[in-house]
Amino acid sequence: MFGRRRNADAIEGLFAAHFDPIYRFAARRVGRDAALDIAAETFAQALRSADRFDPARDPRAWLFGIANNVIRHHRRVEERRIRAYAAVVRNSDASGGNGSEPAQENMLRAGLVEALVRLDSRDREAVLLLAWADLSYEEIATALEIPVGTVRSRIHRARRLLRKSLLTNDVLCSGDLVVAAGEEA
Repeated sequence: MFGRRRNADAIEGLFAAHFDPIYRFAARRVGRDAALDIAAETFAQALRSADRFDPARDPRAWLFGIANNVIRHHRRVEERRIRAYAAVVRNSDASGGNGSEPAQENMLRAGLVEALVRLDSRDREAVLLLAWADLSYEEIATALEIPVGTVRSRIHRARRLLRKSLLTNDVLCSGDLVVAAGEEA
């Protein structure tokens, strides 16, 4: 019990000294919204593995290593969520859908999902807020706490990459996918 308390005190000191740099690092990698959760999870994992911390070494490298792993996990979860969403839509189309050919639509959706996963997470975040949440550029800027010009740049870049990816795979855009691919309806 005494050793566990000593480790908790050490992590508390590390938290006070290094939370802000860890948060800023995470915010640059995944945006402000997820950064707080990532920074908190970094220190929660540090507390769980405090017995592996060597006080003779610089704690920054250890903490940033943990933060980097938490960010990687966060991104994998996000990619799985996007793929799961596509699978749900694909299954609902195949089970009785809208009268269109499910195979062609499934190919289109699969191509879009793969293209979305390949986008930079910040670009993907902006384009999904536009396409799935139907937010205006100004609303996206407010939601992400970034300038509207940055939103425009991210969406332009994402659309260009999505369009290129979809056309490279000989997949044409239709209906509900036009906003993401850059064809404003």
